[in-house]
Amino acid sequence: MQADRFEALKREHGFEAWRAKSSFPQPLRGFELREGELQGWRLARLDRRATATPPRTTWLFARGPDELLRVDVIESPSVAAAHEELVRTLGEFQAPLLGRQETPVAGDVAFVLAGSDASVLFARGNVLVLVRNGGRKLVDATAAARTVDARLIEELGKLGR
Repeated sequence: MQADRFEALKREHGFEAWRAKSSFPQPLRGFELREGELQGWRLARLDRRATATPPRTTWLFARGPDELLRVDVIESPSVAAAHEELVRTLGEFQAPLLGRQETPVAGDVAFVLAGSDASVLFARGNVLVLVRNGGRKLVDATAAARTVDARLIEELGKLGR
């Protein structure tokens, strides 16, 4: 992404208001979702790219032939890096369609698809998560985002002990 586009996205999404702010400053590594964690969904596919920079894992969950949820997890080296990656990810969407929530549905900072619960993009600590629909039938992505966030809080909380 070009630097001027990146800076424009930061301004558009109020980056300075939420940049590098997190209740979990220590980085989490190796986050995993377990089979059965998303109640009512079954794991259909797992794609782990540990050598990517930053590391990325994609889980595809199915609930019937037309209902799919894709969960992308990106582990950045720091909270600041995760928030910059969030801005880059916002740039992959049609920007006006994603809006920041004042009270996040999940994470320290969250963006949702305007007028819909079909996609949630959030960061908690150094981890960026994108939960989105992948099937023909739209389903609420916020419940899955909350579940993933609860697991992140659990795992990040262990680091402080």
